[in-house]
Amino acid sequence: MICPACGSEFDEALALAAEEDHSSDQRNGYHAMITPLARARGWSLQATKFYFLGRIFGWHEWEDLTDGVIYRVPREPHTSKLSKRKYSTLIEQTIVLAAGEGFELIPPSEWAEEQRRKQEAS
Repeated sequence: MICPACGSEFDEALALAAEEDHSSDQRNGYHAMITPLARARGWSLQATKFYFLGRIFGWHEWEDLTDGVIYRVPREPHTSKLSKRKYSTLIEQTIVLAAGEGFELIPPSEWAEEQRRKQEAS
């Protein structure tokens, strides 16, 4: 395929795959957003991500037939594998779920804007 902007040839499948990867802003913003909640609960950041990934994208569950214990892991167990769209869903739904549990989270975009304003003011 030929890029209409620059006229160079590129692999459309690779371009679409790159477009779907989440951004470092999403990743960093999500971690910054949930860190206060993790601290307040006394959870690790990883445990907090695991909890919200399961709540938002669902769980795989199975029973250990030897002892009857039920195990659960999130259907989307790694934030590093999420597309931009799924990462946006994760951020938005984490805010909603945390609010339902009595904890207000600052969305990454608002946090970044506040940091920019503080930097400009100093």
